[in-house]
Amino acid sequence: MTEPEVHIAPPRWFAGVAVAAAALGGGLGLLVGVAAVAQGSVGSGLLTVVAGVAWAAMTFDVSGRRVDAVGDELVLRQWYRELRIPRDDIEEFDASRASLFRWDIVAVRTEAVQVRLWATRVLTAGRRTREGWLAELERWRTWVGEPG
Repeated sequence: MTEPEVHIAPPRWFAGVAVAAAALGGGLGLLVGVAAVAQGSVGSGLLTVVAGVAWAAMTFDVSGRRVDAVGDELVLRQWYRELRIPRDDIEEFDASRASLFRWDIVAVRTEAVQVRLWATRVLTAGRRTREGWLAELERWRTWVGEPG
């Protein structure tokens, strides 16, 4: 019997839409901000540029989120950071409300600190998908290797 695999990521089409939305929002924020600065509204223009860049960064982040099991570690990746959680530190996986429309899967660690699996925060992931991810994660967490 082989170790269960964990590979959670947004669907390709969703990641593509996120990248396109980031480019569009960031570009529009930059364009409108520069136009406002050129017309003399420096404060408003700079605020618009900052908002556009923030929108682009947050939307682009959605496209790069991943959760993978690498040996005895669960690796959580975003485009700007990576977090590794050893299997032995995870007590269980659970669902937690992230907002009115979104649920996250959280890793409940033995030291009582929850870690949100950012890749599960996708609006296209319905209840059935999340339950499948939870089952996949629990299979990985409870897997005991063959004696060597």
